[in-house]
Amino acid sequence: MSLGVPDTLDEVLDPAWLSAALGLSFPGIEVTDVHPGPVVSRVSTNARFRIECRGDLPPALPADLCVKGYFTDCSDTAAASRTAGVPEAQFYNLLVRSSGVRTLDCVYADVDAATQHGIVITGDVAAHGATFLDALSPYSADQVAESLEQYAVLHGRTWGGVASGEPWLQAVRRLADLLETAEPRCLLHGDAHVGNLYLDADGRPCLVDWQLVQGGPWYLDVGYHLGCTLGPEERRRAESDLLAHYLDRLRFEGVDAPSWDDARRSARLGMVYGFFLWSITLKVAPPITTAMLERLGSAVADHEAYDAVLTP
Repeated sequence: MSLGVPDTLDEVLDPAWLSAALGLSFPGIEVTDVHPGPVVSRVSTNARFRIECRGDLPPALPADLCVKGYFTDCSDTAAASRTAGVPEAQFYNLLVRSSGVRTLDCVYADVDAATQHGIVITGDVAAHGATFLDALSPYSADQVAESLEQYAVLHGRTWGGVASGEPWLQAVRRLADLLETAEPRCLLHGDAHVGNLYLDADGRPCLVDWQLVQGGPWYLDVGYHLGCTLGPEERRRAESDLLAHYLDRLRFEGVDAPSWDDARRSARLGMVYGFFLWSITLKVAPPITTAMLERLGSAVADHEAYDAVLTP
């Protein structure tokens, strides 16, 4: 059942709409009051809020919640940008449980059939001690090893099992040609920089922001992550150990992991992919864009990665 996705944040925070939306997973729930919290609006809007309900809340429904949608511009000209929420909503609806990855606990996700506006309502982990990172947050090689473990879980549990025909699993379109026939395919996060992680209350990295979730080869996430999370000098010191750690974790997930030589060659393509994404990024603060381009550009240069695209 779909309720239709509201166009405005005010509509989402209406107790009657929330009662109906949350009632799909928690039958009988009645939201009696909503207390709005901080709102961050860029291309998407992330709004924190707290609900009060008649009677006790179900154990799986936290009072502190966060909605992510595309409410800043509802005009016809903004229709294309509003569809950016479709992959993330579909990920939470269809794939999050089988993926096994640490991410937000979703209590509602939907895509409006008419407008293709996708929204997601999750628990507000920041209210319980989580720390959201940005692309320039300090992040050590040991932490990179931990987040690579999560990518290994995501990739390993879908290894060779993601078809290219799903229209909402977006794909990058010489690199695009390579990816079209790359095997095996697995589920990818698609935008594997530090700003798309949060640290839970125990300090463990968790993946967030699934707008670019897609089916494709493992190395897009891993090469991108290796290329952008550390400064050039630390990356050069640590990247071989980190890549070896990722491959070990893939084997732990039951995957016949690529050979070392193949993995090193392939990871270069992920660095090019990440460099491309940041080269077309506009709505991010210039210091962040500059740092990401410097990190990824140095990785691309160190590995002669453009040659890998032209002569794989």
